[in-house]
Amino acid sequence: MGIRLSAIAILTMCLCITPAIQGFCYDPFEPDTVRFGEWTVDVSGPAPFHGTAVVPVIVFNDQALWWLDIPLTWEGPLYCDSGRFVGERTQHFSVSNVVPDNESNLVRAFAGAEDPLIQPGEGELIYLYFTVLDTGFVTIDTISLYGWMYLYFVDSSWWEVNPLFFPTELSIQASLAGDVNGDGVVNVGDVVALVNYLYRGGAPPESSDQADVNGDCVVDVGDVVYLVNYLYRNGPAPLAGCVSRESTL
Repeated sequence: MGIRLSAIAILTMCLCITPAIQGFCYDPFEPDTVRFGEWTVDVSGPAPFHGTAVVPVIVFNDQALWWLDIPLTWEGPLYCDSGRFVGERTQHFSVSNVVPDNESNLVRAFAGAEDPLIQPGEGELIYLYFTVLDTGFVTIDTISLYGWMYLYFVDSSWWEVNPLFFPTELSIQASLAGDVNGDGVVNVGDVVALVNYLYRGGAPPESSDQADVNGDCVVDVGDVVYLVNYLYRNGPAPLAGCVSRESTL
């Protein structure tokens, strides 16, 4: 009995050798796009600063697709922990994976489907999960490598489509836990600023994360006591705001 390879298996093998139809940028209708949704970084200190980031990748395609391939590279203090495809358009995937390479600051997301195909639509298709290693400036862009790894889609007619790509960038700033007065250090001045705010009508802290030093989700006398214990009685270090936020990252 002969062995029948499915269309997606054949496509997968072909893509390991050469692009579908490299050089043809055929897109007769509205241009497909790859861009990023809004993302923020939750960074705490004192140094070395660290935190987490979830970066949504938004894909628009106006025709059904056999295949999509999205290689991304980044600059800045990030480590890619993982990634995953999300949303209704993933339910018929025959092949899909998100592969980070932190030695090269590269992550490749690819997916294919047979019947039905990857349906037209616009929305978040991929989540990328990063560990933030420090403050600084971060950019995420696409990349072409090895003659076969580059950004492209394959539509239902087996035409290669090269979508428009919009990179993203972000300046990572740290919120120094316990720095109530915002001068970049944690010392007796922050105790005074916190007491003035709570009991003497003083200026509020720039961020509640800086003043909620015991992480109980309120700013009150407990934070004054916690900060005094840290500074003068070898108590635990200030926390980066309400600890319940960690469950949402």
